[in-house]
Amino acid sequence: MKIDEEQAMAHLQEQSHWLDEDTKLFLETLLGADNKFYKGLTSNAIHIVTKVSKHVFEGQRSQKSIKGHYECLQWVLSYIFNFETITGNGGGDPDIKVLDKKIENDQKAGKDVGNLSGATLKKWYGEGWYKLFDDSGLPSACFGDQGSFGGATLPV
Repeated sequence: MKIDEEQAMAHLQEQSHWLDEDTKLFLETLLGADNKFYKGLTSNAIHIVTKVSKHVFEGQRSQKSIKGHYECLQWVLSYIFNFETITGNGGGDPDIKVLDKKIENDQKAGKDVGNLSGATLKKWYGEGWYKLFDDSGLPSACFGDQGSFGGATLPV
């Protein structure tokens, strides 16, 4: 079952079991400069998810939790990509109120930015999560199919 975009945003914003540090570790493991995981995802996603669960999170994160969290991150990332495409926002350090106003204008204009908020956007920039995705060299099209790692669907 795939998470719809509104549920994904709410889940990401409200969940307490995925700390920011865990999210960063997760993304660095998959997308960071030293990653050994991402390349294998296109051919054997379930093996990689199992490996991440066992070795990175020492079994404290289930395969289902990892898959669900990645799907949530993908939805948010797709909104950020859409927002930046529309506004040309360069990932600087803008004021949250300014971001909220830009996002609100995009929403009113019917742009696909979901319920992205300035606080969420600023968090992604500040925590370095956006940079990890951006630096990974993956085209934004990889994130169009929610629940996949560059085309490899995550089973669970």
